[in-house]
Amino acid sequence: MSTRRRRIGALRAGYRPSGLSGLVDDREKQARSTLAYAVVPPVFLAVVAVLDVALGEPVLGGVVLAAAGVATAGLVLFKRTGAQRRSATLQLWSVLPAAVATHVMLGGWLWSGGALLWGSVATITAVLVLGRREAALMAGAYLAVAVVLTPWESSLRSWRDQPPLALSVMVVAGVLVLGVTLVAPGVAVLAARLEREHRRSQALLSNVLPASIIQRLSQGPAVVATRHDDCTILFADLVGFTAHTHQMDPEAVVAELNTIMSVFDDLVGAHGAEKIKTIGDGYMAAVGVPEPRDDHAISGCALALDILHAMPRVNRQLGTDYRIRIGMNRGEVVAGVIGTRRFAFDLWGDTVNLASRLESSGSPGTVTTSAAVKTAASEHFRFAGPDVKDLKGQGPTAVYRLVGPRTRRVPAGR
Repeated sequence: MSTRRRRIGALRAGYRPSGLSGLVDDREKQARSTLAYAVVPPVFLAVVAVLDVALGEPVLGGVVLAAAGVATAGLVLFKRTGAQRRSATLQLWSVLPAAVATHVMLGGWLWSGGALLWGSVATITAVLVLGRREAALMAGAYLAVAVVLTPWESSLRSWRDQPPLALSVMVVAGVLVLGVTLVAPGVAVLAARLEREHRRSQALLSNVLPASIIQRLSQGPAVVATRHDDCTILFADLVGFTAHTHQMDPEAVVAELNTIMSVFDDLVGAHGAEKIKTIGDGYMAAVGVPEPRDDHAISGCALALDILHAMPRVNRQLGTDYRIRIGMNRGEVVAGVIGTRRFAFDLWGDTVNLASRLESSGSPGTVTTSAAVKTAASEHFRFAGPDVKDLKGQGPTAVYRLVGPRTRRVPAGR
């Protein structure tokens, strides 16, 4: 195996998507929930068998009890192997012979309490547990049985002589037992699935938009735009990355860039900043947006230094020699959400433009800041300069280089 392929393999092994840990279900809890649900079919069939015997139908009770035994075998299968799909298939199909026997031996639709209607619940459950294809096969089987037996309805009814009480018991039992033991768990499964999907969509959305913006969007369609009078903008760029990618496979390019940007993401989160976007091998973050904070310039400087100091470690991990260039500015911005598909939270204004120009004018391995950042953070950080640079679209501008903390490092999340 080549060195490059080994490195890609290491990157894959170390990859951890940020912000999605809430999507991983508690497997033990899920297993307990599934096991509890798997108890339902054998319990339901056992109750029906007892009712049949109590109504003077021991033969029918034996048939239904045999079906309960098959459903129990499915429960044991799941308990021992964890094969949820095979267990559910065995259990749900075991209801069919019990329903047919009850329909025939009790005298048709009326006297059996609509036993063949058990198939509708079994089908709904199959949709939730097994999928549409298996559910369609099950529905087709019950429908075929109903079509075949319905013309014999009068013959089936003619040999029965149950008292009205028996009919009432079967109808009530069919409604209550069936509803409580099958319909309710099916609804619970559907509700749990909807809740999981909601959590999944919320977790994915939180990787795209800030929490406060998600809350505003959830209240209804509207233009999301705000003006922030004072915040700090940070741009970071990997020097020479684009030229280096010409020698790499596309998979390696994405893997390396993902590793680097994931480190930046972790640092942004640790300092309470907000990732805005990546632009190729560039990275944009903001502090004090969308939630305002008084110490945004200080936290922004601490974040910039942590990103700068993280690069040697990243280079050792990747076997590379990348250097990073950072630009920072402070001031007013307009923030908002653009688009209706694949929308994004973004920032605009002269503050953003100057931060970008400061990054592109800086030297590799340095943090270049504006006078506004230096003024706000000079109590905690040392700066070199000023130097005057002719920035595109800005003209001659005084710029400063962030050197480091004055006494001690500003802790993350200050």
